[in-house]
Amino acid sequence: MVRMIVGSGWHPRLFREEVLRIHNSDQAIHPRIVIIDQQNNFDVTCSHSNMTLDNATILPMRVEQISESIRQWLSDYPINDTFAVRTTILGDGVPGFKRRNIESIIGKEISDRGAFVNLNDPEITVRLILAGAADQPQHPDPMISESIAVIGIENPVHHPFLNRPMTSMPFFKPVTLDPRLASLLISMSYSEGAPPSIVIDPFSGTGCIPIQAHHRGIPVLASDLDPEMIRGSKLNFENVFGKISTESAFHQSDVSKISDLWGLRENVAFIFDPPYARNSKTSSDAFEVFISACNAASKIDPEGRIVTILPTSSEYRVDDLEIPDAAEVLGRKWSDLIDEMEQIGWQIELAIMTRVHRSLSRIIVRAVGQGA
Repeated sequence: MVRMIVGSGWHPRLFREEVLRIHNSDQAIHPRIVIIDQQNNFDVTCSHSNMTLDNATILPMRVEQISESIRQWLSDYPINDTFAVRTTILGDGVPGFKRRNIESIIGKEISDRGAFVNLNDPEITVRLILAGAADQPQHPDPMISESIAVIGIENPVHHPFLNRPMTSMPFFKPVTLDPRLASLLISMSYSEGAPPSIVIDPFSGTGCIPIQAHHRGIPVLASDLDPEMIRGSKLNFENVFGKISTESAFHQSDVSKISDLWGLRENVAFIFDPPYARNSKTSSDAFEVFISACNAASKIDPEGRIVTILPTSSEYRVDDLEIPDAAEVLGRKWSDLIDEMEQIGWQIELAIMTRVHRSLSRIIVRAVGQGA
């Protein structure tokens, strides 16, 4: 059986990277469609995906061949319950494929085998995906959007903790991290489908990263220099989950002292959104604070992972997949930041830029420790 995960959101490349980390699959058949192992644990899925397709298959690109393809599909995966055929169009869709026409062909083949249509409350939704080239400007992507049509049984993905905005929490600040972005950062810390043993967030803020980590069953150690933030992040955490588990903790601490606070650990993911001026790509001591966090992380687990998000100017975003060495990040050149991290023992293996607004972009960074 084949399962496909269908991406939504603003950044197809990041969607595929997230699938790679949490499902250990790089079988992309379209920038927003990836084949994954149907036997995998599916308790965790992508932050920017709202559906998967079970028993999925690729349809031929000629309309006159679709009926035979559906008959073959139904011989492997017969449908006996009430059903509805629904279509999702990604980008420009598939040239020459009219949604109503294709839905009618599919529906007739299923009905001819005894199943009944129920458009209001079907037991099964047969989902048709017509995926083509992007219909609006995208982030730079090495994968070309070739048109493709796929079909499968829809398995909706629900994100209860992602759909709850931080503005609804008892403690909120305007600089609060978006829950979907926090979830993405946690996904990027996985290795070959396995989560870290623990997440450490030295800039907990309003607690968005700790909440998303705990939702996945990952213990979290959170700290912040500002005692108000620690009180607020604990309040938000307890508002969602109740009492804080014994495996997790929240403490007020300077980032340079978290190695004394938490001690030696293994299989740690250091996931954080470092402090800086949100309307600028620089702040007075942001770089020093970031490097201090990297130093402290290397003392706790020199073979761990760092996943973070850093500001830079949108003027460097162009159409290049690589971030220019001269790009200004936290008031320093990108190449200088790489050198500093390497001297500490962190090797950057992934850096993907995302646009925030006209003058600001942010870089999703994953770095791995090289050992003591």
